[in-house]
Amino acid sequence: MTLLPAGVILYGVRLIARDTLISLALAVPVLIWVALTGQSNPWNLKTAAIYLVAAPVTEEIVFRGGVQEALLNKFSASLPKETANIITSVLFALLHLVFRRELAALLVFFPSFALGWHYRMHRNLKVVIFIHFFYNFILFL
Repeated sequence: MTLLPAGVILYGVRLIARDTLISLALAVPVLIWVALTGQSNPWNLKTAAIYLVAAPVTEEIVFRGGVQEALLNKFSASLPKETANIITSVLFALLHLVFRRELAALLVFFPSFALGWHYRMHRNLKVVIFIHFFYNFILFL
């Protein structure tokens, strides 16, 4: 049994290609990070496991499936559409202050917002996990 069946992966790739906003929002922080630091994350088994498996699965379940979903369900009638996403993305970026320098952590807001937008539009947690995996994979290139 695999975490993401081939159909979900292909669906995720099609959505990334189709949703230009998401693609651009995911690419901008990576380009800024590499331009400012001249580096990406070093490859080793431990960091690969954390960045490519543990982080996408855990963070998306907690932030998209938990925080954002709760905000969408509880306040959907009283909040503008993207308010739940903005709140979730701010919290997501603040969490990254624990692991990253300030600029890198703040830049996490943008892909988080894109992931949140995608989640709100499609409500498919598996695809958002795949997109997060793909984004983290790009960081390793």
